[in-house]
Amino acid sequence: MDDEAILAGLDSEPDAFAVFYRRHVGALLEYLAGGTEDPQRAAELCAETFAAALHGARRFDPERETAAAWLDGIARRVLARHGSAGGRARRRLGLAPLEYGDRFIDDLEEELVEAARFRATRPRRRSPHVPARALAVAAGLALVAVVAAVALGRGGDEDRAANATPPPADGFHPLVPMLAAVDCGGRAVRDEPASTVMPDIGLLQRAQRPDDALPDDLLDGLPVGALDRSEPRLARDRRLTTRVHVVPSMAVSEDGRCDSNAGRGLCLVDERRGSFRCFGLTDVRAGRAVTRTPDGPIVGVVPDGIRRVIVTARGIVMAPVPVIDNVYEADYGVLAGTPVRIELPLPAGGCARTVSSKLLERVAALRRAPQAGHRLPQAAIDHLRGPDRRLGAIVADAARFWGARAGVEFWVVPAVPSGKRGCAAASRVCVVAVPEGARADAWCDDPANREGWRLAPLYAGNAVVLGIVPHRATGARVTIDDRTATVDARDNVMAGVLPFPHDDYATTSLSLSYERDPGKPVVGVVDATGA
Repeated sequence: MDDEAILAGLDSEPDAFAVFYRRHVGALLEYLAGGTEDPQRAAELCAETFAAALHGARRFDPERETAAAWLDGIARRVLARHGSAGGRARRRLGLAPLEYGDRFIDDLEEELVEAARFRATRPRRRSPHVPARALAVAAGLALVAVVAAVALGRGGDEDRAANATPPPADGFHPLVPMLAAVDCGGRAVRDEPASTVMPDIGLLQRAQRPDDALPDDLLDGLPVGALDRSEPRLARDRRLTTRVHVVPSMAVSEDGRCDSNAGRGLCLVDERRGSFRCFGLTDVRAGRAVTRTPDGPIVGVVPDGIRRVIVTARGIVMAPVPVIDNVYEADYGVLAGTPVRIELPLPAGGCARTVSSKLLERVAALRRAPQAGHRLPQAAIDHLRGPDRRLGAIVADAARFWGARAGVEFWVVPAVPSGKRGCAAASRVCVVAVPEGARADAWCDDPANREGWRLAPLYAGNAVVLGIVPHRATGARVTIDDRTATVDARDNVMAGVLPFPHDDYATTSLSLSYERDPGKPVVGVVDATGA
């Protein structure tokens, strides 16, 4: 559960407040200690901040700000008046006074959970200020595809105009069958890539492999007006019985006719049966890109960030279906023409956060496919959610593992700037170092510094360097005082562990190395002063 879901669901799951507390208590206590220079007073203010958050959780509005920013605001107000007696929120919840020491964090957690349980037994008065979305989150309702279309929709007015087919009011639409290959005669098909305008389909962003390719006869049988034959991608997972290829195009035909054009979109191709179905990009992003294969299962394609879908057919809600490589498959014996509804369960608050196309263009590492077995560590999330980061949201599903050096994992994490409302796409990026046995560290860009770097202490004898670099950068030479080392750079990311420490008073410098630009000449400088 993310923070917003925890706060909205405390009436039914009060123990979940412990998770929210553990995520933020370290950073909050450190912040308050810096503001008071008194450990005991910082502990009292920490308890007061969490007590105020628990007491006011029903008034939290995820549409206005993230839970981390909301908690940060409470802490700032508590700290601003820490000279007064204070403690009102703690007294209201009946929290016992706690002494700062080794047991303080654990004891405060126990007190807060007990208070959360008691709070959950008290009758709730419906406030007119509680947003409907927060109530929907608390109920755990899945948002239907029409809401997902708004949350996921991006790509500009031309997409919406070309693919503006309003869904039925109840979200149901007939299940369409896959079609046999067509012969469009002499229809001209222009050679034009399409995957770059669909950055929210991660499957299309990874490098092509041999089994991604489709035979020419299958590609020639698609009623598309544009096609790059290097762009089809195969969804790979042994749970998929259908060999589903995803083929992007700037001009697809949704009805299978050669003379129709729904604009940019995707075609799902069953390689074994030589059949296909194409969908406009708006339908893909709304969850309406689903079709029945000739062998019976239904297959569909959805954007990044959707881990499962819920299929309703014949009035029956089926078990959730996992999404693999943006593709899902379900064999429920549903016949073509049956009204179906595909629901995309979204994160709390109704936002399936996406990454802005400009950020994907700027940082190649974010365009790579996620690596199996690598999941953004909680230590990285906790560090980025610290009050000093001023980030509105972290798009953990779109984070990419960059590599590991000397026991340190490096991650590239997209984030939403602080103050952005609604379901804004991530337009900032952070490079995070997650070491073993030490605190995580990060460098995050800002509007005035899109490329840059940071040197910071890591272990007792090592420093870490993090940053975003221009295209074609292959490495960096880092100097701290009189010691120099080199680190790697690739995919617009520079990261590495240095074999010597760093302190704030050292003289530092960094110079990048680049691969040769084939469009520019090579100049050789020869020493001609010798014999």
